[in-house]
Amino acid sequence: MFNKTCRKKMYKAGKSWVIGAIFTITLAGVTVVSGDQVSAADNQNEPATRITKQVDSNEANKADDSQLAPDQKQPDVKAAEEKPTVTQLATKTDAATGNTKTEAAQTEKQESQSEKSNVIAEDPQQSVNLEKDAANNVSDQQKSVQSTSEQTQTASSKETNFESQSNQLNSKASSDQVDSEKQNSENGEQPDSNNELRHDSQETKNTDSNQQPESAKTDDEEQNEETDFNKHNKLSEKPGQYLDKNGAFYYQYDDGSYAKGLTTISGFTQYFDSDGKQVKGDYATIDGKNYYFKPGSGNLATGIQTINSQKIAFNKDGSRVQNSFYESDKQKELNNLDALKLQPDDDDETGNSASSNSNPYYQQRKKENDKNKVSGNIYYVDQNGEIVTGLQTVDKKTYYFDGSGIMRRGFSGVFNGELLYFDAKTGIATETKNSKIKEGINDQTTAYTPHNAVNGTSKDNFKNIDGYLTAESWYRPKEILAEGKDWRASTANEYRPILMTWWPDKKTEVNYLNYMVKAGLIDNHQGFKLDDDQHLLNESVTAVQKAIETKISQRNDTEWLRELMKDFIKEQPQWNIISETPNHDHLQRGALSFVNSKLTPDANSNFRLMNRTPTNQTGKEKYDVDKSKGGFELLLADDVDNSNPVVQAEQLNWLHFLMHFGSITNNDPDANFDGIRIDAVDNVDADLLNISAKYFDSLYGVKKSDKNAMSHLSILEDWSHNDPLYMRDHGQGQLSMDDYSHTQLIWSLTKPDKLRGAMKRFLEYKMVDRSRDNQDNQALPNYSFVRAHDSEVQTVIAQIIEDLYPGVKNSLAPTQAQLDAAFKVYNADMKQAKKKYTHYNMPSAYAMMLTNKDTIPRIYYGDLYTDDGAFMETKSPYFEAIDNFLKTRMKYVAGGQTMDVDKNDVLTSVRFGKGAMNVDDQGTDETRTEGIGVIVSNNHDLKLNESDQVVLHMGASHRNQAFRAVILTMTDGLQNYATDEQAPVRWTNENGDLIFTGNEIKGYLNPQVSGYLSAWVPVGAAVNQDARTNASEQQNNDGNTFRSNSALDSQVIFEGFSNFQAMPKTIDEFANVRIAKNAQMFRDWGITSMQLAPQYRSSEDDTFLDSIVKNGYAFSDRYDLGFNTPTKYGTDGQLRDAIKALHAQGIQVMADFVPDQLYNMKKQELTTVNRTDSLGKQNTDSDMQGDLYVSNTRGGGAYQEKFGGEFLDQLQKDYPELFKDKQISTGQPIDPSTKIKEWSAKYFNGSNIEGKGKDFVLKDPSTGQYFKVVDNGNGNDYLPKQLVNLPSSAGFTRDQQGIIYFDTSGYQAKHSIIKDDLDNYYYFDDNGHLATGEQTINGSKYYFLPNGTELRSSFFQGQDGNTYYYTGSGKQARNQYVLDKGGNAYYFGDDGKMLTNQLYSVEGRYTQYFDQNGVEAKDRFVKTPDGHVHYFDDGSGNLIANRYAGDHDGNWYYIDKNGNATTGMIELDGVKKYFHDNGIQSKGEFIDLGNNQFFYTDARDGHVVSGYQVINGHPHYFDPNTSIQVKGDFATNPENGKTYYFDVNNGTPVENQYLTKDGKTYYLNAAGEKVYGTQVIGGKKVNFDSQTGALLQETVDDKPEATVTDTDEAKTAVTN
Repeated sequence: MFNKTCRKKMYKAGKSWVIGAIFTITLAGVTVVSGDQVSAADNQNEPATRITKQVDSNEANKADDSQLAPDQKQPDVKAAEEKPTVTQLATKTDAATGNTKTEAAQTEKQESQSEKSNVIAEDPQQSVNLEKDAANNVSDQQKSVQSTSEQTQTASSKETNFESQSNQLNSKASSDQVDSEKQNSENGEQPDSNNELRHDSQETKNTDSNQQPESAKTDDEEQNEETDFNKHNKLSEKPGQYLDKNGAFYYQYDDGSYAKGLTTISGFTQYFDSDGKQVKGDYATIDGKNYYFKPGSGNLATGIQTINSQKIAFNKDGSRVQNSFYESDKQKELNNLDALKLQPDDDDETGNSASSNSNPYYQQRKKENDKNKVSGNIYYVDQNGEIVTGLQTVDKKTYYFDGSGIMRRGFSGVFNGELLYFDAKTGIATETKNSKIKEGINDQTTAYTPHNAVNGTSKDNFKNIDGYLTAESWYRPKEILAEGKDWRASTANEYRPILMTWWPDKKTEVNYLNYMVKAGLIDNHQGFKLDDDQHLLNESVTAVQKAIETKISQRNDTEWLRELMKDFIKEQPQWNIISETPNHDHLQRGALSFVNSKLTPDANSNFRLMNRTPTNQTGKEKYDVDKSKGGFELLLADDVDNSNPVVQAEQLNWLHFLMHFGSITNNDPDANFDGIRIDAVDNVDADLLNISAKYFDSLYGVKKSDKNAMSHLSILEDWSHNDPLYMRDHGQGQLSMDDYSHTQLIWSLTKPDKLRGAMKRFLEYKMVDRSRDNQDNQALPNYSFVRAHDSEVQTVIAQIIEDLYPGVKNSLAPTQAQLDAAFKVYNADMKQAKKKYTHYNMPSAYAMMLTNKDTIPRIYYGDLYTDDGAFMETKSPYFEAIDNFLKTRMKYVAGGQTMDVDKNDVLTSVRFGKGAMNVDDQGTDETRTEGIGVIVSNNHDLKLNESDQVVLHMGASHRNQAFRAVILTMTDGLQNYATDEQAPVRWTNENGDLIFTGNEIKGYLNPQVSGYLSAWVPVGAAVNQDARTNASEQQNNDGNTFRSNSALDSQVIFEGFSNFQAMPKTIDEFANVRIAKNAQMFRDWGITSMQLAPQYRSSEDDTFLDSIVKNGYAFSDRYDLGFNTPTKYGTDGQLRDAIKALHAQGIQVMADFVPDQLYNMKKQELTTVNRTDSLGKQNTDSDMQGDLYVSNTRGGGAYQEKFGGEFLDQLQKDYPELFKDKQISTGQPIDPSTKIKEWSAKYFNGSNIEGKGKDFVLKDPSTGQYFKVVDNGNGNDYLPKQLVNLPSSAGFTRDQQGIIYFDTSGYQAKHSIIKDDLDNYYYFDDNGHLATGEQTINGSKYYFLPNGTELRSSFFQGQDGNTYYYTGSGKQARNQYVLDKGGNAYYFGDDGKMLTNQLYSVEGRYTQYFDQNGVEAKDRFVKTPDGHVHYFDDGSGNLIANRYAGDHDGNWYYIDKNGNATTGMIELDGVKKYFHDNGIQSKGEFIDLGNNQFFYTDARDGHVVSGYQVINGHPHYFDPNTSIQVKGDFATNPENGKTYYFDVNNGTPVENQYLTKDGKTYYLNAAGEKVYGTQVIGGKKVNFDSQTGALLQETVDDKPEATVTDTDEAKTAVTN
């Protein structure tokens, strides 16, 4: 998978990236338990009878779960009557990723993966990692159960065996599993539409409680390998059922035969012996290999299992592992660990760092598509087939396996009195006593040294930056070796590279020499090596200098040398991106936060208040719908400090320029913008929202009336679900996004069918309740959309590029050729019925969006025209349908709205027309010709019963009225009807209902529709009818700008560009030219606001997609809107023409206001930086903390210089109140005292890593001082000794007290960490001597092994028994998560100790659990000493509450508000449900209450049934009030009016018998029905009372031969 990134959900990463204050709750003796262990503990006093699930075949109504939060739903399972089928191990699509995998692997994923936890086995001292289906879309139909017909096998309310309630198959067929996957996810969790690529995006796993985390592919899923065992096990479908014979299970096919051998039943592999008996809890030998089948379910065991208290490993095919290493991720044995040696280092350029400042679930560890790569936990299985623990010797190599059996890598600890280090890659132990230091002092001076010394230490002798030297610095030497022969005095213009005569270490010197060999300046076929004698290197560099000077003389210039040295510098890791710790914690591979320092006074700031989003504007999070800070600060490029009052004033100045663009640039107010779209709201200081809102009110009076407000519509790009609440509390100055609607349109309609959520989710996951939307001014004002320039499209293109070019390094930075190739695939795919990449059901999505009430729709250019190619050149396949709906909206869409979803998940939506807000409103004559009804299904296999109906309740105002089709789904596509002519017509009935039968509504699959779509409007509307409402001029006094009413509802926004539209080749192709020409068409579509592309001149640095496609979001000069030469969209004149043309059609125009970042500044300056994540939190794996860095942060362009701050004086005069308000984040008003004519670092929060390298500003490693020249105003000069002609020697040596070190600059190391030529790190104390053990350096703790080597990226088990972690920078981890090599997550507290065997709370919001080995519980059930069972989320590891959770055996639990698994009877969704003592929900079971009282739980959703039920083909009756099964009494089935008598023992109907009850005799016929009147029984006429059914004795021919009384204890005839 390509590294997906998404701007829109980046804010959601914040809640786990920043942990903040943490406190822990330690519960002594907390254990993690499996189902088997719970049953072992709780079943000691229970009877031996098994729990058996009896499947209810009655079509009882499902429980309504609509009131649960979106993450609390149980799967809504489609009813299915078929028996379980026996089938091959067919593959299916993973519902989250599109990967293929076996059905069995879907449900028992933990048995095939254990990467997320090191505890998989069911061990009393360990835990069970119950990994669910990757997509959380496994329905109850996949969680099947055994079925028996005898009530004697009942479930005791105290029964607790986990396995016995596992996934034996119920009567629902596997063929229905595919259909059931169309229902929404396991817990009702809705996947969010946030896997998009954008100029301000980042890969995240969504952790909004309403959203479903995305699952990553495993390597084996990508390879889609199939084992010989599975090939052997392919069987044809063969339906049948389980039979229970005295506790042994058999599987009988419908033809009467029995399953034998390996059998796959609804995706689960099981084994039946030669007699047909199912093997459970035992091994079976097949083809010489041992396999194990689970004791409860009988399913084949894979992965790591606990059997008889021993941990056993099984391969992916189920075969048992022995005498081998074993990788959990791929579930396969490893013959050797050679592959580990090939793994990349943690700090290599891939950025796969082992430690993380935040929850590692959100720090993606990219897995290469390499089937040989080892990426999971590694175990060793001994000759007995058991997983080993502790110190072990294998093939004469020593390894350490922790208490769970995981091989520890990058780990140190004391074993048998000796401190061992276990290699970070291979895990092989090495001793730590013997020093790796190569001692010896080497002279760094040569005969050339006096000549090469600097001419002087003044600033003019160096090419420096703010007085400091960099790797690219040149200097003026005292003398020049003219023509490579004779020394002469240098002139004032003769400079040479510092790196020609001095290098920071020996490795760089060797690299320099080898580079010069490559450049042909010196000859050495063998190359130079680190172990070469220093004298040889000294002689060689003088030879290079001769060659350089000779070539300079020959060419008479040094430009060639300058380029040569630049290229050399770029290849050195300390001077390129490698040393900047590139990672996936920022869109451009890493962020740098600027910090104040006395070394860089010009870059210091008193502000830089980070992450002051609408959620966190005061520095304290106010809203918690989205449980994060709402966003993060460091998005892209040079991040503007929008908390700085000077910057805030400049933002106001820029906003004023845009709003007066026409007036300022051409004295033409008709060419002014009217409103704005504020970009990246969740990444800027929320003060900007208030400043812009206040400005609009001051300028336009937008709060005075709706008309004023809607003449100056402004919208926010605000993805956080907290933002609408912020806007509610701050006057609705701009329109918030309805991301709920956007998300649901994407996931219920446009995704492949395997990924689609249910249509009913539109009624559950919502910002606006449209089930009955019958009021104005109630909903929060908002807008929404289906796709956008930065939403959805880029994701698809990036994936296509990765598929076309598997080796592409960054699909976010493609070449034009790659883009062209991708769009060729993209455009062809849109035309397919079965799409591989592009979106389904776009017309359906637009049908819903354009007819919804209380949300302004925003139309995306790329949905009407192709995203690529010349602007408006080529129509998309959806043009005709969207065109039709836009025009239909103008004419018909008004009034109240109802929305409903029926039992077949078919959605109906109705707008009644102006004048009618409710279905029973009579309306007016105008109402009669308005209104619209829409029918949508997302199921292309939809097949309704003939008796089914789909009803559009058009309302009382539309009684007995003709309606005609607007659009209808046909086999080949959509049929559009623009007028009444030739359109199909239907009539409403006397209730105003349009009724469609099951034969008329069905699923289709064509390029336009995957499911069904139709829309209907009244016949007879005038051609020029306009259902829209004009905005009122009435004065408003509520303090709000926007209100959700019919006038706002009449607005339509058009997003008028695509990221990928082609660069124009002619004047006519410029977007602004074509917009001006087509302004009339936009009006005809009902467009009221045109959101133009960002008109700014794009940067051409090609560092990110925005600058590559030149879309206007990456710019240096934000005042340049096409002056002199055109931008991608045209010239400033063409922009004015477009605005004027739109104004002429009554369309307002929005500018794209992008206040977050600036790109590609041309000038450099010195800054002090920390390497951080996007939130500004330090990356502890990086050494870049408080380092000097050369940043490209000065500039802004000619128009910034011209217009920057230029309007502030006038603004102060016109609107003085704007400069008096104290802003929320700072408590200060905006500051107009400084006009920003040029941007610089003091106005930025930070930037992206620029690839210059950590040590680009040259620094002496021994002293930590930067090299500088004397007159930089910052103290004396400090230079390498060679440059000032002082003696210089380097290397390790000893004095009387120990080892000391001198670096290549000649300085002794004191109080500093030194890296040797082999990349080992050592610490020399204040006296300059090598130190070992734990050391505190500058307030942080480090650890140095006995040989002096520093621990980095390593766990360390101290003698106190606690485990610590030392990060990639060597610092002891504190208050942070760490990922090990196997992907297990750990947490280290504020004392540096790893949390073990305890719960802990994050910011008072989240509770997580770490087991006795320190591994964070993910997708695991944990039982605490108080007896409660808890479940921890499979993604974040957070304790869940108020939702269902499922285990890999198909059992369901409900976790209550306290995080405890519910037990006993509770009411959920308005119905009763029952959970066993172990928390497992009862489904399809009789529950024994004692005293011969039972109730029954529905087999599908588990609700406690009542009334008449058919169970296993037999009628039963349950008291409607108590739900207790009726026994020994009569009950009447309300559906057929028949009365039955239910047996006193088993509750089934008595049949073919007389019955005496309360002294009266009755007869029950062969169907169990009580008879009435004259009957022929046994050939004789018998009369019964026609009302009561009681036997009329005087009419009996003969006395009944047998009866049963209501006190009989057995179901046998009893003779009177």
